[in-house]
Amino acid sequence: YKQVAYAYSMPLGNQTISAISDGTVPQDLYQLLIGPSHSHIDNLLSKAFLANPVEASINAFVIRDGERIILVDTGSGELFGPGFGGKLYDSLASVGIKSEQVTDVLITHIHTDHTGGLVQNGKPAFPNATVHVGAPDLAFFLDAGNAKKTGYDDKYFAEAIKTIGV
Repeated sequence: YKQVAYAYSMPLGNQTISAISDGTVPQDLYQLLIGPSHSHIDNLLSKAFLANPVEASINAFVIRDGERIILVDTGSGELFGPGFGGKLYDSLASVGIKSEQVTDVLITHIHTDHTGGLVQNGKPAFPNATVHVGAPDLAFFLDAGNAKKTGYDDKYFAEAIKTIGV
């Protein structure tokens, strides 16, 4: 039994916008939410029939206007490990798009679940695309010294260098 890729497309004027799935990843809300007690988090989750950790969706978007194919974010790629994300390329195929057809990649911000799919097997996954990233994000995440200055986890800087720094 093969799991199908997830995509939802809708027209908007002369464009088609597709929301596509890169899969999911479990999120430990005890680590993510600073301040509330574990029991408070558990109480809120139980009201929604959920339990910690929760499955978080990793999504991206495609905008097609007949001339350009713009991918907004690239999911986590291989960076979260097998079974966690990494379904972007199948989802693109499910809406009829091959990686080499993507003309532009717009990165909303440099976090693993937005940039991990830029690289596949150590090579650019979208070889014909121009990648657009905000200058402040580039300056921050491509300087690994910022990890020590801010206390932000070293892995985010290493992953940014693997994906954006290619």
